[in-house]
Amino acid sequence: MIKGTKKLPIYLTILSLTGFLALTASAQTGLNLPLLKLPSITATPQAPNYTFLISWQASDFVPSMYEGRILPIKNSQVEIGFDLIDSDGKFVDVSKQKIQWNINHEPYQTSIGLKKIKFFVSNSDNDVVEILISNYTDSKYKTPSEISQFVVVSAFAPKAVIHTSDPYKALRVGDNRIAALPYFFNINSLNDLLFNWKVDGKKINNNLNLLSVNIPENKIINNYSGIDLYIQNANDNFEFAEKIFNFDIK
Repeated sequence: MIKGTKKLPIYLTILSLTGFLALTASAQTGLNLPLLKLPSITATPQAPNYTFLISWQASDFVPSMYEGRILPIKNSQVEIGFDLIDSDGKFVDVSKQKIQWNINHEPYQTSIGLKKIKFFVSNSDNDVVEILISNYTDSKYKTPSEISQFVVVSAFAPKAVIHTSDPYKALRVGDNRIAALPYFFNINSLNDLLFNWKVDGKKINNNLNLLSVNIPENKIINNYSGIDLYIQNANDNFEFAEKIFNFDIK
């Protein structure tokens, strides 16, 4: 050290600022060092928040009194559509959006504002339907992006129901009217179905959906006391349904 001189202290200050850290240095000598800036930290944009409201229904046959959803079976036609709800709970106008539909991961239909399509269920147990919307902008986050929704449409089996006038599945002495109700067949009318009946194991010569069963006075039919129903689509050997109906006698 040179005699007669005095060592001056140096002060380092770390400042925490929004978006970056700054480092400054100063000394009593009046020396000002330049401000050093680190790269700014940008907030990651949030993904858009949305909800798809999906509706679908098959077009196969059900009895006129049925009020539930018509379930698809193999080879039946299904109509499927959607509405889009944004992060504010409002319906989104997609009439000018490019919408692509994929079936089992293959392109099916693409068009502007295409909110609804029809397709035939394949021979597999499940069909995967994808809805893809390009350049969707969420009303809250204002982030253009591509959004999609997957829907699995499962194939069900046709059903056969035996209907009697007695809610407790009992038949009375005398004549009883029995009706066969087919559900979820790929047909246009009952004329496309074949009905096969057995009462107490004996085949009945009747191929209609209505059956008359007579219970004698002694109430003795056989030990089985049952009705077997087999419904067959006349145009498709693989489309059928069976029902066994055990009854009591009042």
